[in-house]
Amino acid sequence: MQRWASTAAVSSTSIAMPSASVVDAPCTCTTPTSSDTCASLRTTCNEVNSCRKKRADEGRSDGGIAPRVLAKHKARRRSRRAEDEASGGRDETMSKTTGVAVAAAAVVAGAVFLYHQPKIADASKQVVARVQAASMRPIVLKASNGVKVHVVPVGASVVQLWVPDREGNVTDVVLGFDDFQAYVDGRSPYMGSVVGRCANRIGQATFQLGGRTYALSANDGKHALHGGREGFDKKTWRVDALVTTTEGESVTLSYISEDGEEGYPGRLHAKVTYRLQNCIEPGQAELRVEFEATTTEATPVNLVQHSYFNLKGQGRGDVLSHTVQLEADQYTPVDEELIPTGEIHGVEGTPLDFREEKVLGKQLIQVPGGFDHNFVIRGEMGKLRPAATVKEQKTGRKLEVWTNVPGLQFYTGNFLDGTLCGKEDMTYHRHAGLCLETQGFPNAINLRQFPNIVLRPGEVYRHTVVYKFSTF
Repeated sequence: MQRWASTAAVSSTSIAMPSASVVDAPCTCTTPTSSDTCASLRTTCNEVNSCRKKRADEGRSDGGIAPRVLAKHKARRRSRRAEDEASGGRDETMSKTTGVAVAAAAVVAGAVFLYHQPKIADASKQVVARVQAASMRPIVLKASNGVKVHVVPVGASVVQLWVPDREGNVTDVVLGFDDFQAYVDGRSPYMGSVVGRCANRIGQATFQLGGRTYALSANDGKHALHGGREGFDKKTWRVDALVTTTEGESVTLSYISEDGEEGYPGRLHAKVTYRLQNCIEPGQAELRVEFEATTTEATPVNLVQHSYFNLKGQGRGDVLSHTVQLEADQYTPVDEELIPTGEIHGVEGTPLDFREEKVLGKQLIQVPGGFDHNFVIRGEMGKLRPAATVKEQKTGRKLEVWTNVPGLQFYTGNFLDGTLCGKEDMTYHRHAGLCLETQGFPNAINLRQFPNIVLRPGEVYRHTVVYKFSTF
């Protein structure tokens, strides 16, 4: 087995990395191996060092509390202090005696405030830290065969998903971050999160509904993407229920999106339930995701689970060797800004033809920009049916995706550029993962020929997606 040695301890994985406590430890190939293999291992080891150095350089003196949250907290305190100081001079009719008394009291109060200010600041930091820690404390769902799913309230995000290979080795197969701040500060490209209120793109960040024009937050050039600047992926969801039965374990989370949030009309009550089923076969796993939503006003709704999968294991190279099959005869073409034109084209004779199993890398050669396309899933909308199958030959892992919605956004991690340090200090390069986002069609609110995504009062939005893992 080829291993990397350093001045730090060596891990027990096939690519042994420097100890997590050591930054910038040297990487040395310690066993005879080919120069190509050695170079590949050295690259990975050096990237881990780079991630650790970056994290060390970004080290905070506030105990890990998010700088943006602290800045808002401090600004609020300054504002209140300024208001208190200003209010002292508003009553010009105050008698001289009263004025002296008030001034004296203000001095005493100021002295007391200044004396206690460090303690108040420390307490505020501790409160913020506790709230943030709670929002990223994972809820772990376990199946009887060793499969595990870790879900956190921020974004109702799946941050870990451990499934076995054909030899029974259990590995985390979704991309993500060990640093919780990445999920709220915009670094995470929606990894594992619930995206909403309306996933995918809305052209010009506007739509008309009920005779009114609504302007949304434009966060993708002049367009709205995945709910806006602070979509559901950046919100802290409430944990409503944890259930354990003989059939498996589940967690239900909810979020209330107020009327006008990111420009959307109506107060939306959204819920997501993750159900991890107990499977009889050792190599099987089934994660069922169920969305529900109700609203007080008519509004577009398109909730999506946005995990990035790599069946080799997260951080273990790209997904080019994966094979992909999509249950789709058609797709929705887009313009140069990735906004659907409103047409529906057949996949036959195009690189988008995945009706039969294809090696992803060979198809990507024909699409230099990578795949980021909405496919029309065949079958009756509203009924649970197969949408996609992905396989990885070396590990023998197989993923099947089933859903009841009309579309599937197939995205191949085209915008991952090696600047993100993911879990276990792994660097995420282009095509480090792929997404299979079951959804309503993009920009459907502006293209009425597409399936309806408007939810009205009295109706219940329902979207189910099932991830079935097995081996071959």
